[in-house]
Amino acid sequence: MTIDLGNRIKHYTKIKVVLSYAVMIISSSGISQINPEVDTLEVWTYGLGNFINENAHIITSKKWPFEAISKAGCVMIEDEINEIENHNQAVWHYLDTNGFENSEKQYHSEFKSEYERIKEAVDLLNQHSKIIQLHKRLRRKRYTNYTNLNKTGAYNYEFEIYSFDPYDIVKPEKFEISLTVDIEHKCVKIIK
Repeated sequence: MTIDLGNRIKHYTKIKVVLSYAVMIISSSGISQINPEVDTLEVWTYGLGNFINENAHIITSKKWPFEAISKAGCVMIEDEINEIENHNQAVWHYLDTNGFENSEKQYHSEFKSEYERIKEAVDLLNQHSKIIQLHKRLRRKRYTNYTNLNKTGAYNYEFEIYSFDPYDIVKPEKFEISLTVDIEHKCVKIIK
């Protein structure tokens, strides 16, 4: 497998070199099982900056022997798309030859379900009066927010929301609120 990265960031170069080396070793050896405790595989995604998409990949990939890594935003050139798809095809092929069945189809099915659950949780969250007030206050101050998302149950998510001044990046972010969303019972609860 040749690596032609041109002017890409050194970080991505290291990741690709390590992954290429791992794929070469794995494909040349007679390994018949995947050790789920050793994460050497990556599935590359795009949609960087899309909160729901990124978190759906992160949560879904926790059940798999690989890590989902966002490589690009939603706007890409064809070569980038091909690079991501070719890379991922090697990963799906490896998984299918080592005990998984239809890994790509299964992963994308799980991802789509997770995406829909997160979307529903975000919709419920955005309807909550405290969140509406928070967004109004942040817009008045010309601040933006950053949200951490954790899945705490099959239908439960915890959101931690922080604000920051995009015009003063030295100023630290400020914790605003923590909430849980239960999409099964359609309720939002403030934690702190």
